[in-house]
Amino acid sequence: MSLTTAIFVHGFNSSPDVWNPFIDRLTLDKDFPPERYRFLTFAYPTRILELSLARRIPPIRDCGDELANFIKLHCADADALF
Repeated sequence: MSLTTAIFVHGFNSSPDVWNPFIDRLTLDKDFPPERYRFLTFAYPTRILELSLARRIPPIRDCGDELANFIKLHCADADALF
């Protein structure tokens, strides 16, 4: 049986928690059985209040590299990735 993985990425000045209500609904939907579908969130630093003057929001390329590493680490067994 194939495994489809969907990764949800939050927007600027947000967090992965923004996706929790949606993922909860998907998880309860019988059209997305957990043996065939996996829902993950990816976090990157964007919250203005969490940033100090010594720390900057990373460049988009760095965020992309982190996402690529996340995919390698958490999605190696996925047959499809969204």
